[in-house]
Amino acid sequence: MGSHAERIVRVSPVPVLSIQQRRHFAGSAEILVPVDIYANPAELRFCLSRFSHLLDSRFHLLYIDTNAPGLARASAQQLEEYAHILALSHCATSIIIAEDITEAILKFAAQIGADMIAMGTLGNPDPSYMFRPSITADVVNHARIPVLTCPLRQALIQH
Repeated sequence: MGSHAERIVRVSPVPVLSIQQRRHFAGSAEILVPVDIYANPAELRFCLSRFSHLLDSRFHLLYIDTNAPGLARASAQQLEEYAHILALSHCATSIIIAEDITEAILKFAAQIGADMIAMGTLGNPDPSYMFRPSITADVVNHARIPVLTCPLRQALIQH
């Protein structure tokens, strides 16, 4: 774990499953999927569809709103549309308001008893990106449950 896992997650052209050394992974029942409702859902759909039929799981789509609570109504509709496009069976949606996205993801995962977190990453191999903040890399470094990272850029290339 740590910096090696972060580097791998940032540059891998294929999905990466990160598991804490002391953690036993026996499949997943509850999968948290943090989403950006302003990003193209087709990118994430491509990656998740490859795993959704392998895992008999319930997906929890989470949008973290960093804006004022007054915008939550529009965000709820957008999240439902996003969920419809992802076409995952057994899917719930939630919106929370928080300033620290990484912390919010980890707290929500604990709250729902998530067995895994699945999230997209741009997978940019450019060395300059190694020094920029990455929510996905932070989640991989701090999560106590397995994290599946899906390289979204790769999904676009293969589509």
